[in-house]
Amino acid sequence: MYLASDDHYLDQSYTIDGNGSVCELLAGEVAREYRRDGTAEFVIDEFLAHLTDDKRPRPTGTALTGHGAEYCVQFGSKWLSTFKTTFLSGPVIQPCFQLGAAVFLNCCSSMRLGDSCVPQQYSLARTLFAAGSVVIGSFRNLHILPQYGEAFARALLAGQPLGHIVNNLNLQADALEQRGCAFQLLGDPCISYPANLSSSQVRPPTVASASTAPAGVCDLVSNVAWLEQFADTLLHWMPENQLVTGSYIRVTLLTSRAGCIAHATRVGALPANELSLAVQDLIEKLAKMRAELFEILTRFIRKEGWIQLRYAAHCCRGDTVRAICERCGGVSYVTCYQPLASHLLPIEREECDRCGTTKEHIGVECPPHTFLSRLSEDRFTINLSQLPEFAEGAIFFHRIPDFTAVPWPRTGGIISIPTARLTLRGRLTLVAAALAPQFVTLRYHTFFIDPKLDE
Repeated sequence: MYLASDDHYLDQSYTIDGNGSVCELLAGEVAREYRRDGTAEFVIDEFLAHLTDDKRPRPTGTALTGHGAEYCVQFGSKWLSTFKTTFLSGPVIQPCFQLGAAVFLNCCSSMRLGDSCVPQQYSLARTLFAAGSVVIGSFRNLHILPQYGEAFARALLAGQPLGHIVNNLNLQADALEQRGCAFQLLGDPCISYPANLSSSQVRPPTVASASTAPAGVCDLVSNVAWLEQFADTLLHWMPENQLVTGSYIRVTLLTSRAGCIAHATRVGALPANELSLAVQDLIEKLAKMRAELFEILTRFIRKEGWIQLRYAAHCCRGDTVRAICERCGGVSYVTCYQPLASHLLPIEREECDRCGTTKEHIGVECPPHTFLSRLSEDRFTINLSQLPEFAEGAIFFHRIPDFTAVPWPRTGGIISIPTARLTLRGRLTLVAAALAPQFVTLRYHTFFIDPKLDE
């Protein structure tokens, strides 16, 4: 490693401090913040405003993952660069502020100082070091993976010394590429956060093999990919809905993270304990995104009504097939709507003119859900089957937004809804909706409540 010369006034006498968080920035507009008590997401422009405010504390660490070189690295949809150039594809931010106590430049050649054609005064790593940050970077081209940034963040918060963090990153890089070390440290390898640990307290982690990886990783990754496809489908159905747009961005980041975990499982690039934590985090994040998309879908039906008007414009309607209605035993008609774009999901619609039941579902297999309804003078009684594992479910009314959705009991059972809770009378449609890994089901049941019932 070639250190910058003394005439650049570099100060190496600093310690790791900060606000107790590590930020990970990827391409796009949304990034992740790691804390000991969990993780959160933030908008990158808000993070930039934080960094340029001298009155706000610096993060303990910041990882920037993306394309880059000796003088620049991606900063979300922008570029952090020591000089402005038309070669960069987005707005340029010059590093006139401190990114954090420890910075990881997860890009190609970010730590090439002595043998680079880029003069030292334009080195981004050297500039950040002069601003008071220790810097980890690569001295060669490498296959950039977000998992490096996540490993840096978790290790820094776990109190590992910087030297151990670099060594472990190099173990991962060598396992992936079989090209030896890739990363170096500009700073003191003995510094750690929150306190220095002795060498006897910190041991290099054992490398996980595919056989020691958590079970079900492949299924989990498949479920994440399917949820992104569902979010993309909703985005086409409801392009004006800003909630869908934001959710779609977050799901695509989740898919990228899932792919990194799957890759780490195959090549053994993460220690077994870190891989387990990453998988658990992915499971929790997937459940959160599933609930978010389910709320968007059900809110639309409660407010706007039939979704057929939305998906029909993006689909080719198939031939109608006769079937047997599960509710009344009469003849029903099933129509499959194949999307015009291959990356969207098909939806199947079943209609029964006799009992006013309509069913829509997405997914190859739609598990049966017994749904028996009975209307008495003053209430609905609904018999629900057990909700599938990891599913979101709710009971609500079509185009009655002021009726609060009733959660679908996870173990199934009977729920009762007093008619007095309904602000509307006449022909009403009750909806039972569920969103689970790989499928969505919507069941509509039409009833009539006498408008004179309350007179």
